[in-house]
Amino acid sequence: LANAHFKNNQLGSAILFYEKAQRLSPHNREISENLNFARTRIADKVERPAEGFLASLARRITNWLPLDTETVLAVGFFFAANVGFALFWLDAIPGMSRLAIYASTAFLVLFLILGTSNLLRIYWQETVQEGVVLVEKVDVLSGPASDSPILFSVHEGLKVRIENALPDWVQISLENGWNGWVKKEALGEI
Repeated sequence: LANAHFKNNQLGSAILFYEKAQRLSPHNREISENLNFARTRIADKVERPAEGFLASLARRITNWLPLDTETVLAVGFFFAANVGFALFWLDAIPGMSRLAIYASTAFLVLFLILGTSNLLRIYWQETVQEGVVLVEKVDVLSGPASDSPILFSVHEGLKVRIENALPDWVQISLENGWNGWVKKEALGEI
C-alpha cells in the first residue's frame, strides 16, 4: 500500500503506511530502506537534538529484538531462574546447588534486563501517539481555533508526535521541541 501511494506521489500516505509496516516488522530491511528513501523527499528537515550516549545505547538495546521475541525470552529466563532456584532449594542434585544458584542468578539478571526493556517498549507503544502530515502544507497554530496566530508550517510526510487531541484539532510536537495545533484531517495516525 505504501509503495502504491509513493508511486502516485502521495508522499504523506506512503510514509504513513511505511511507518505502520515498520511497526509490524521492525527489522525488515526493505521496509526500512523504502521509508528512508521516502523521507529524503520530505520538504521539512527537522533537526533532532543530540542524543546522549546512554540514551542512544538504551534505545539500541531496547530495539535490538522484536517485541514478541523479547517477551518470549523474558518469560523463558524467568522460568529458568525459578527452576534453578528450585534445584538449589531442594538440593535435588547433590553438589550442584552452588551451580544452580549461580545459574538462577544469571537467569534472573537476564530476566530483569529483558523484562524492563519489554515494559518500556509496551509503555511507549501504548502511550506515545505519532502521526504523519498528509496534506501538502499545513499551518501550525498557537491554539485550537482557526483565528489563532500561525507559529510555523509543516509539509507533507513529516512525522510528528501527537500530544493532545480534541474533536477537530490535534496538538503536535516536533523533534526539535516546537509544538502547536493543526486540524485533525491534516494528519494520519500511525
